[in-house]
Amino acid sequence: MISAHFTRPLKCIFLATLSSLLLVIAYPLYDMEILIWIGLIPLLYTLVGKKPFVGLLISYFCGILFFLGVFHWILKVNGYTIFHHAFLALYLGFYFGLFGLFFCLISRRDGYHRALIVTPFIWVCLEYIRSNFFFLALPWALLAHSQHQQLYVVQIAGIVGTYGISFLIVMVNAALASLILYFSQLPYIRTNNKDQRFEFKQSYTLVVIATLLLAITLIYGHVTLSRPITGKPVSIALTQGNIEQVKKFDPDYADEIMRIYTSLTREAA
Repeated sequence: MISAHFTRPLKCIFLATLSSLLLVIAYPLYDMEILIWIGLIPLLYTLVGKKPFVGLLISYFCGILFFLGVFHWILKVNGYTIFHHAFLALYLGFYFGLFGLFFCLISRRDGYHRALIVTPFIWVCLEYIRSNFFFLALPWALLAHSQHQQLYVVQIAGIVGTYGISFLIVMVNAALASLILYFSQLPYIRTNNKDQRFEFKQSYTLVVIATLLLAITLIYGHVTLSRPITGKPVSIALTQGNIEQVKKFDPDYADEIMRIYTSLTREAA
């Protein structure tokens, strides 16, 4: 018989891995973008009742797997090795770790329900820092980027920006996680060491807020896309040279690349 002390870490590893997998396949090449709306639920679920340091480790592990998978395409760049890839994932994954740390700190102090309410704020703040942190800034693979094909969703970016869409995605994940936690009746711990349980009113409130935000987003997208296109038409042309990665950064191929694009541009004109 496997002891509970052994199965608990395995369960955390499984749920963190599941979250990273759901998130990765929401991006190209797979483009199963609907999965981003549930991708964080396993991670949020496994953070229930965890100490802050444990929450950091679980989320860090999830983040490492996510960035290893979502940036797989960089491995095709000449000179970029698996060691660079691992270093990149170790650095970027730490933002996931910070999310887990802050989430568990708030849940232990104020309760899991309040932690879920502020989850979108925590996530978006970390996305902003990751995107603007001096020379280490890397604004790739934000949650909102997964919705590049969902025109009704992305229209509201004109008002709230990319981070606004990421906020909505995390809010929906948090609302669904609250429902799962309510029906499973998992206890969560406050600083007074008393076990607390989710009440329906708490989960209901979060679900209503998330539903309203999602509805407003989709309605705004529909209205925006329904408007007639005005203004003078402009003809444009895009050229794709299909240059091999090994040639793009090699000066010996500079003239050849220029000839290809010159020829394509003239053909388009």
